[in-house]
Amino acid sequence: MNLSACALLLAPLLVSDGGPRVDTRMVWPGPTPEAEWLLRIAEDKGRPYKDRVKAVEQLGQRREKATVPRLLRMVPGDYDVVTLRAVIALRQIGDRRALPALQKVNNDPSVELPGKIRTHLQGTIDEWSKPAR
Repeated sequence: MNLSACALLLAPLLVSDGGPRVDTRMVWPGPTPEAEWLLRIAEDKGRPYKDRVKAVEQLGQRREKATVPRLLRMVPGDYDVVTLRAVIALRQIGDRRALPALQKVNNDPSVELPGKIRTHLQGTIDEWSKPAR
């Protein structure tokens, strides 16, 4: 049983008898267990390709900033759809702290990204380089 399940089970017990209230909102220092599971799938090159792509897409939809460092390790990656989806996921998450790492990849002359990946990478950099409103 994970920590959040324990908190959810114990919270009603502690509150119902007039005991101390438990704040059931959890603060995760790293990715949530669900995001960790998706990251492991995405990083596992032994997994079916479509599963890895789907996992990265789901990570983008979750928008967990704690996943950014590991998503950054997938760029430039193998110059494939997993790489493309990692760039898109990073943009969806929107953590601008990833900007220097993306700029480094973009400016590295030894990295020859295919057109779609380069386009999405450059679009993310351009969007994040604008002053915040």
